Amino acid sequence: MQTTVNLGTGKLTGTLAIPPSRSYFVVLGFVPSTATVEFEPVGPAAGTLPGGKLDITVNLRLRLRDVRQAGVPLDVGPGCRTEEPMVIRLVGDLPILPNTDYRYTSVFRIPPFTGCGVREDLSPLFTGLVSGPDNQLVTTLRLRN
Repeated sequence: MQTTVNLGTGKLTGTLAIPPSRSYFVVLGFVPSTATVEFEPVGPAAGTLPGGKLDITVNLRLRLRDVRQAGVPLDVGPGCRTEEPMVIRLVGDLPILPNTDYRYTSVFRIPPFTGCGVREDLSPLFTGLVSGPDNQLVTTLRLRN
């Protein structure tokens, strides 16, 4: 993430780029499934630096593509993504020492899916399998010189 900070106001904005990743999960306890997961930023990351702390919010849509169940491709189409953005908030101590890792744990909700499926609506399937509260993200930030 590249961030710009206004030292006068303590406000910050940034752009976040997360590369796509392959995901493996088991459906119904026995069906191996894979998908490519993409995180699409919705606007810039924004936040503040109140009293030596970091408070930044990132809004991302989750997109699924190249989905396979038991090795068989599912035609999810180009628009299989969450109905609304996930809201991920990083709150904690501000990195002040260069080359030191700072870890932030965020808990967020994955919204329902929409636009999944070409021949039939697979959105309810992905909503049931993937969507829900209490997802955890651990982020490591490092201040560069």
